[in-house]
Amino acid sequence: KLKFATPKLCVGLLLDQSDQLYGIAERIVAVDSVDFVARQLNLVRPMMESLVPNPNEEVLLSLDNFYTNVLSVTPDMQYLVYGCVASRALDFSMIIAAVSNTRWDVSELQSHHSAYVDIIVKGFETLSSKIELSTKDIHLSDSIRTLLWDQTIYNTFKALVQGYSEGGKCSTEGRALMQLDFQHLQIKLEPICNLHPLPHCAFVEGYIKAFYLPENGLEEWVSKHVEYSPKQVISLLSVATHVSKKAKNVFIKVKKLFFAERRTANSSYYKEMSTTNPVQSGDDGEMQIP
Repeated sequence: KLKFATPKLCVGLLLDQSDQLYGIAERIVAVDSVDFVARQLNLVRPMMESLVPNPNEEVLLSLDNFYTNVLSVTPDMQYLVYGCVASRALDFSMIIAAVSNTRWDVSELQSHHSAYVDIIVKGFETLSSKIELSTKDIHLSDSIRTLLWDQTIYNTFKALVQGYSEGGKCSTEGRALMQLDFQHLQIKLEPICNLHPLPHCAFVEGYIKAFYLPENGLEEWVSKHVEYSPKQVISLLSVATHVSKKAKNVFIKVKKLFFAERRTANSSYYKEMSTTNPVQSGDDGEMQIP
């Protein structure tokens, strides 16, 4: 078994400070460093293979395994590293509460957006200032900046849909207000994030507009859109007064079935992964890879 010492963070490294965006500067340096090392290792691979005594299939196989299963995932690592920042960049619980507490059972069409939109826009403006301040001493590439905004928008839009689903009663005019709010939000966020158009909009728009689908169209929508949780779909169906109670129960069963199948598939996948490539913790505090 190969043993690797568990890495330990530097004592002076602060990853829980919101004013420093959870160590965004250090994260950027770390990701860039790993990316640089990975690119250099890819360049020297032919030389490394040429130095292996011939024939030695075991060493070549281990080397190939390293490049295939370890080095190849370094580009994906940035999503996890920067995702830790994006998932805490805004107070998403507050956003969900602000959206769900908005009155959606209005009886008249509204001409002005809801208050929660201003809360979100203010949060993005503050985040933009924090990004500039936290990265003033390092180079922040356009790709990393785009990734940060992309992940933050993704989490924000998920919070939006969750808030809509927890909003209780909703009229046709209330659904129109949701559309008005979201359109105004897009207009405000595009210049802040410098993304045109904003990503992940279809996730929110799809949930809002599904309210207007006829009964047969809603059945197809429920079975196809697995990105929404059963609770979110149940909430949507509960406010769709044009859908019969019998049809709603059928749709809910279909949704739960699809969700259960997906969960089972994911569980089987991770179980297989843990069986074929287990990572265990030794008694001496080291990670052991068989």
